[in-house]
Amino acid sequence: LRAASSSTLRTAMLDFPTCSKSTVAALAFVAGAGGGILLANCPWRRSRGDAVASDAPASAAAPAVRKRDAAFYARLLAMAEALVHGESSSMANMANIASLIYHESNKDGTALNWCGFYLMQGKELVLGPFQGKTACIRIKVGKGVCGTAAERKSTQLVSDVHAFPGHIACDPVSQSEIVVPIFDGNKNLVGVLDIDAPTKAAFSVDDVRGLEPIAALLGNSSAWK
Repeated sequence: LRAASSSTLRTAMLDFPTCSKSTVAALAFVAGAGGGILLANCPWRRSRGDAVASDAPASAAAPAVRKRDAAFYARLLAMAEALVHGESSSMANMANIASLIYHESNKDGTALNWCGFYLMQGKELVLGPFQGKTACIRIKVGKGVCGTAAERKSTQLVSDVHAFPGHIACDPVSQSEIVVPIFDGNKNLVGVLDIDAPTKAAFSVDDVRGLEPIAALLGNSSAWK
């Protein structure tokens, strides 16, 4: 039992409909710092109606979406630098960066519904690593928001995707979008970073300023051939 991780113990506790107070105390002691989480999530606590920090009131409103400001992106860039340090695989780096942006942005609420990459192959973009629902696989350069970003080689900030000429609706939930081009060390376009949100006007200049350095980091640190 002492060798088990707090996450394992937490899962084990949630598998039982009831648990005694002494059992909870023993598991919390073994789990150490994770004990508070065990105690808070134990069905025994919830069935008694005990007030715990992790239990949200039934009438609580949806959590506020995290603000993606300069400070947020400074932290995100530092985390991205740590992830790609010493790694040249573009596929691995894209997978980690997509996950980082998606989960950090959604920690306090659903800010993004899709975050991923499209890679240049000839005259079209082909789907790469992403977080979110299944997506369009191939997009021609010049078509939709991604294709326009690739054609113009500039960031596209779209507050309402339905008002964007030629918008490609991969997910009807998406309402706004930002697409950032990615260039390799020789300034060649290698792909785009595509991010969707389920609300209109979800992106701002702060996102442009924050995401472009991350795209540049990815482009310069990865091998694309």
